[in-house]
Amino acid sequence: MKTTSLLAGIVLGVAAGTALGILIAPDKGSKTRKKLTKKGVQLSDTLKDKFDELVDTVIEGYEDVRDDVMETGDDILSTFSSTKKETIKTIKS
Repeated sequence: MKTTSLLAGIVLGVAAGTALGILIAPDKGSKTRKKLTKKGVQLSDTLKDKFDELVDTVIEGYEDVRDDVMETGDDILSTFSSTKKETIKTIKS
């Protein structure tokens, strides 16, 4: 979570700095609004990309853990089955 918070802080800081710089710049209102809109779209796209990367990372981690758990479960069932067969064989002997 610290990485996510740091990333969010950096993005918000950049956005605030950009917005403040555009608002202070001596441009006409319509030009300033266009710049703000363009920067807002860019920021939105960047945030979406970063969020998609985060989701992909979480999904990959989940799938890795799931695969490990399934593999371990299969190993446990195999060991149990072998032990059960050996026990039954020993009891019948």
